[in-house]
Amino acid sequence: YDDAYLIVVSQTAAPAPATATVVNGASYQSAVAPGTIISIFGSALANGTQSAPAAPLAATLQGVVVSFNGIPAPLYYVSPTQINAQTPYGLTPGNATMQVMTSGSAAATQTISVTAAAPGIFTASQNGAGPGLILRGEDYQTIGANTPTHGGAYILIYCTGLGAVTGAIVEG
Repeated sequence: YDDAYLIVVSQTAAPAPATATVVNGASYQSAVAPGTIISIFGSALANGTQSAPAAPLAATLQGVVVSFNGIPAPLYYVSPTQINAQTPYGLTPGNATMQVMTSGSAAATQTISVTAAAPGIFTASQNGAGPGLILRGEDYQTIGANTPTHGGAYILIYCTGLGAVTGAIVEG
């Protein structure tokens, strides 16, 4: 026979979505509640870096959408290795599926545990270590050993994860 055939078969599978670590944005603990400011750490989470320009927060930045049980989350910040977002107030305690979509493709999927409350106090550090960010109400100075406050004074505590609230809340 003088006829010859060459058949090349190539099978290229789409890469499986990566997993991501979801933590409370203040305490860096894994517990989250409805309305919690969270940080998602991973790789290839976004194609670029962008911060939210203003409130109300958008549900899309740099083509990234984060959802919890299909509910889009307001986004503060996205980058290839970190996303800061707010869990939707409509989440109920139990397991929830968090999904990061980048330009229409799943970048990460993770099952997380949602609790009724998961309080965390923000710190001045970038990793949640150190004393909480608690300020004196009269002059907005950080309360500490050298800058105490007095009984009856108003204080400001920057925290997240206090859970669902009564009344309608605008997401973001």
